[in-house]
Amino acid sequence: MTIDLEPRYRVNFDAQELAEQYPPAFSDRNKRAVAAVGAGPPAPGTVAVSQWPAVKLPPDIGATAPPRLEERPDVYDYGEPPAGEVHWYQNFANADVFAYYAGSLLAQDELQVLEHPLLASVRHALEDRGLGTFVVEEGRPAPLLVAGVERRVALETSAGPGRPGGLYGNAFAAADEATVREAAQRLDPPTRSNILAIEAPSYGSGAYTQRQIAAILQTAFSGYLAARLEALAMPGVDEPGVVMHTGFWGCGAYGGNRRLMALLQLVAARAAGLDALVFHTVDESGLDPFRAALNLYERIFPQEDVTQPTRDIVEAIHSLGFEWGAGNGT
Repeated sequence: MTIDLEPRYRVNFDAQELAEQYPPAFSDRNKRAVAAVGAGPPAPGTVAVSQWPAVKLPPDIGATAPPRLEERPDVYDYGEPPAGEVHWYQNFANADVFAYYAGSLLAQDELQVLEHPLLASVRHALEDRGLGTFVVEEGRPAPLLVAGVERRVALETSAGPGRPGGLYGNAFAAADEATVREAAQRLDPPTRSNILAIEAPSYGSGAYTQRQIAAILQTAFSGYLAARLEALAMPGVDEPGVVMHTGFWGCGAYGGNRRLMALLQLVAARAAGLDALVFHTVDESGLDPFRAALNLYERIFPQEDVTQPTRDIVEAIHSLGFEWGAGNGT
């Protein structure tokens, strides 16, 4: 699939200058404690930031080879990618990207910034330059990519000694500093991650409309396509395999339907021509809704070479009557 698409802007930051000029400003005591565990100047390198336009859905989906699909009952580990592959990690963004990183909130977006503090620096640098920090503009997706950002600390948010309820969401704010520090592991040397930030729809009720389903699919497709094109333009690897890591995007505080959101991401990965989609379900209980979504995906594409009109796909998914859930308060 060949698409002539350019970012709305692209800026390359020197990582060390970025950290020095725009240091993260965590206001929450627990976040400052975690940041202190991974404190230190970043290694030399470039952090590439780009914002991309929305892309219309293709008339048909399925002409490209299907992506490899992998389920994992865990959270992102940001491991070293195999040679010849570029891995992206989806950020479940607020419309104004990384806007709430400093305070006590610790949803998926804020956790990613806490572990990758240069993401906070990116936000401040973009604001200073008057570049867009919104991943939704005029009701349309505007995906933001950040490539080559250091992960300096790993925070264990699952339940464990001293943290029976874990450290995710509101539990993080309620924990004491000693517990938080014990759950934080310094990464030495730091690893580097590539981040895709897109926002899911939020706080709906009743059945999803056909328009909502199409908009979610377009958002995921626009982000995945941007990540694929950016990976293909990276130096050093010819025709890399492009892999997206994601999970139950928009299914926490926003109240999204797990089966629907997983299904639409599977379809978007096929439409965007990704080589693989790795779906992290957090734990074993998340495998059932993902596998239900996978079963529906395989009914849409029963064979590798099956191509379906996009309108028919959206209508078929809408006919299943998916209902909004309730936000989990994180």
